[in-house]
Parts: sequence; C-alpha cells; structure tokens
Amino acid sequence: PKTSNTLLTPSAAQRRISSQHPRNATLDKQNQLSSLEVGNSFSKFFEYPPSIYSVSIIPLAFTLMGDHTTMDDIVDCGIDITYLLSDHVALNDVARCASYLTHQRPNLHPFSVKAVCMGTGLGYQQHVSIERFIAVIRTAVEDSSQECIVFNFNPSMIHPKGSNRPPGGDYGLMLDYDQNKGLVTVQDVNPYKYYRVWTVGISTLHHSCCDVDPVSKRARGYIHFRRQFPEPSKGRPFDIRHIKNRHPFKVPTSPQLSGLAFAITELGQVVSPEDIFYSAYNNLRSDGSISNDIFSLNNMQTRFLVSDLVLVARSFLGSSYSVTPVQIPLQIETEKRNAMFEDEIIKGINGPHVLLALYSVAMAHDIMGTIGAALIKYYDSFSKKVTLSDANPTQFGNEWTCTIDNLLRSCTQLGERPTVGLLSIEKLNL
Repeated sequence: PKTSNTLLTPSAAQRRISSQHPRNATLDKQNQLSSLEVGNSFSKFFEYPPSIYSVSIIPLAFTLMGDHTTMDDIVDCGIDITYLLSDHVALNDVARCASYLTHQRPNLHPFSVKAVCMGTGLGYQQHVSIERFIAVIRTAVEDSSQECIVFNFNPSMIHPKGSNRPPGGDYGLMLDYDQNKGLVTVQDVNPYKYYRVWTVGISTLHHSCCDVDPVSKRARGYIHFRRQFPEPSKGRPFDIRHIKNRHPFKVPTSPQLSGLAFAITELGQVVSPEDIFYSAYNNLRSDGSISNDIFSLNNMQTRFLVSDLVLVARSFLGSSYSVTPVQIPLQIETEKRNAMFEDEIIKGINGPHVLLALYSVAMAHDIMGTIGAALIKYYDSFSKKVTLSDANPTQFGNEWTCTIDNLLRSCTQLGERPTVGLLSIEKLNL
C-alpha cells in the first residue's frame, strides 16, 4: 500500500513557514500540510513509505533542497536493503548512507554531508554548546537554498507521549527558527506518530539532541547538508562496506577483531570478524597458545592485548601474511619518538601493507570508551594530520582526522601488556 503524496518545495518561503505547537493546534494535519504547498513552479513530490524508517529522512532532505529523491533511490547507497529498513539507524550511519548516495547518483547535485555528535566530553564540556547550535541553525535558515539541517533527537524529551517508542531516537528537518521566540519549526520524518510539522523550544531541542542513542552508545546530534562539492577523499581507498558484516548499523562486539577483518579484507581476502573469532577460538584454544578467558566477551571489549591480537591474526592468516607490532620506544626524547612514529605512518600509507591503529577512544574522541580500531588512510605532512578509516562507523563515522601527536598519545600505553598500539599487516608474495 502507498500513502498519499506530500507536496514539498525547496523554496525559501516554504522553509520559513510558521506552525502552531501541536498541543495547541487548531488545524488538522491536512491543513498543516497545505501551508507547505507554495511555489508550485518549483515543487517536488515526496512520498512517505508505508512504514517510517530512519533513512526516510535522506530522500526527504534531498527533495526539500530541490533534488527529487525517493526511498527507492536509497537502495543505491550500497547497503543491503535488509539493514536500510531497520526501524532505527544511528546518526553516523544515516549520514553515511546519504554520503554514499551523493557519490552514486550522477544526477544528484553535489552535496557535502557531515554528522555532528553532540553531548558532553570527559571534561564536562559540551561538544556543541547551545550558542554554537543556534549559530548553525541561523546560518542554515539564512541560506536555506544551500543548506539543510537534520536533527536526531530523543522524541520522548519533545513529545511526552512518545516515550513508548523503541530506542534509537527520531529525525526531523529544520524548516525555520524564530529568534524572538526561540522556537524551531521541524518537519518530522514520522508524520503518523506525531504531527508532520511542529515547533519546539531551542533549549529543549538542544537537550534532546545531546541524549545518548542506545544503538550507537553515543550522543545524538545533527546532520549538516550543504549544496557544494564534498572534499575529495584522499589516501588509500578503504571502504568498510567491503567486509562481511553481521550488521553494518551496530557497534561491533569487538572493535579489535572488526579492525583486523577490515585490514585483511582491504588486502584482498574478504572476511568477517566472526570468521576470525571462530578460527582463532578453535585453533588457539586447542593447542594452549592462548588462555580461554581471552575469548570472553568482556575481555575482547576491554582487555584484548595487542600481543593476543597478533596471535589471533597469525593463527588465522598463516604464513602467507606478516603481522608485526610497530615498536615505538617510549623512553627516548619526545621529538625523536614523534619522528619515528611519523616515519611509520608514512611507510604505512605508501607501502604494500596496511597499518591498523588500536587506539584509546577516550583520548581520540573525548568520550567514554575503551579501545577503537581504524586503518591509517592518509597523512598530510604539512598540517601533521592523519585520516583514519574506522572499523566502528556507527560510533565514529567512516573517517575521522586527528593530529599525529594525538594519535601517538592514543596509541601509546605504558607497561608490558598494552591494549593499544599499531599493527603492520602485509600480504607476502610467496
């Protein structure tokens, strides 16, 4: 069954519509929708799917900005439709799908897509203050033909009757911001559960966007769409979609095994983290090379040593691959240590091997967490910044960038049993 078409326009007039608060609304849904039907010469049709999914916000956003997009087009983003039709998809994963779509639809205008996770850092400082939040919203409203903001919020903080929704939050498009009243007008991706257009106070919206998403275990936030050419991807063409994955929109059980599977797949052997786990579990447990408690769920998430991961990798790969920890002496002068680390990064970028970074999430991302895993993708020697392709895109997106000094700190740990570090993995020509 299909729902009726909803007329949307990309015009500035449409995006500055006013709407009464749903609790005080005297107009029914159809009358509210009629306020959107302006500027017919520029109008585009968007049809809501019979069931509302998180990724519905993507064609809605593109359609609102003038590029007619449907749910059918989302299939082109390279993610299996089984996962695309999940009821709840976290912020970074929705942004990933939108970004994939912009690269794979030649008739779509160029868009840059950026997900911004909000919340509070380890020092209790907000990642996105309400002042910055307002500034982003005001800029998008003033240049609505070129920018679009999609909010990911906890609906129970905005709609009291929505507290019985499953976890994962919801999405809405920003239509307008009334600076005098401090009200944001939002078009909801779920018009059947709530009102299609509703208003909310800016502080309430900011608070609900800072709430932690139980799917990603990270604060929600917003996605910023800009009508401009995205920055070209530099460095090695890593793509997390290449690996076999039990679910591309979930936080991996073991980031270390996911990172190892990512590295091996990019070297030409497509594997899944589960393939590695069961192989290593059977091989290493039987011959006593590694203790049984290494394979406990808690250990793989928090205390998986670099040396244990090396054993697992060598057991799985055999003699056709080389797996070597990158040794960076901690006792030498800081300048020399940084130079050695930089040399290893450059060799990893340009060599036949891949560098797998096992890093401290707290140091790298300023949030609570244990160990992350990412492949070194690119290094800018001028800015001294490293680009990494993460094995946990649900939490950290496909790519993120940090200074080489911060990466070194994130991958360095005192003691004889480190859980962070660098691994060099190479396929040998035997």
